[in-house]
Amino acid sequence: DAAQRADVVLPRSTFAEKDGTFTNLERRIQRLKPGRKLPDGGARAEWRVICDVAHKMGAPGFLLASPSETMDEIARVAPVYAGVSYRSLANQGGLVFKTDLKSPQPTQVLYASREDRGLQWPVQSGGKGTSILYEDGFKDRRAEPITPAFVSADAEDGPDTDFPLWFVPGRVLLQQERVINIVKGRRNTIERDEFVEFNPADAASLSIQEGGKVVVETAAGRLAGLARINEAVPVGVVASTSLFGQLAIDLQISEEMEPASRVPGLDIHRARVSKID
Repeated sequence: DAAQRADVVLPRSTFAEKDGTFTNLERRIQRLKPGRKLPDGGARAEWRVICDVAHKMGAPGFLLASPSETMDEIARVAPVYAGVSYRSLANQGGLVFKTDLKSPQPTQVLYASREDRGLQWPVQSGGKGTSILYEDGFKDRRAEPITPAFVSADAEDGPDTDFPLWFVPGRVLLQQERVINIVKGRRNTIERDEFVEFNPADAASLSIQEGGKVVVETAAGRLAGLARINEAVPVGVVASTSLFGQLAIDLQISEEMEPASRVPGLDIHRARVSKID
């Protein structure tokens, strides 16, 4: 649908055809190698698309021939990447024993016989990464860490008698202890009872029993599930954890043109709870 709306379409490689690097949230730069060859048919890697567009616009300096040369240019102009190259990244890898199904691992390492640990920026020119930032303090005392004062939302807005609780959602990859039913079809779906967790004091005040059916209502929507009493949940909080798999299903069946940009956040909302008879 997006291509039909566009004035110009620049076909690009898929995730399985990419050759380059990625940087995760702990500043770790790792190699990304293609799982399949880029087929003939017009699709190009993003770095080549940018270079080709730059040439059409008459911009100088985009004479790159490979992802490796692109990284070398980044290392020249970005001080935190000064020591990063495909060779220095390759030197961080090593062979590992393959796991089996008796000791399951995430899919990305289950079938791997090599582990590429990468480098954490800033990377010095000799190829040494930085595992901890500001370990020796801030240069020239240009910054000092501060701990912001905690301000309760109740202190700002006052208590809400209609929505007296706080709903705290969560999302996890796997809950092996939970019973699920996989409905097979053109698109497999997951069916399971969602749990809504309460502190014992809140459950008692609401006359909610373990395993009872409840519904949580917030300004963002409603959630039905089975009550669980959990002393680890703070007083005044209602918690529930969903699966990433369910999120993937919701994205697949969404009719939005770009559903990934509308993934609901794990926002904390005021809530009220009622029992379902």
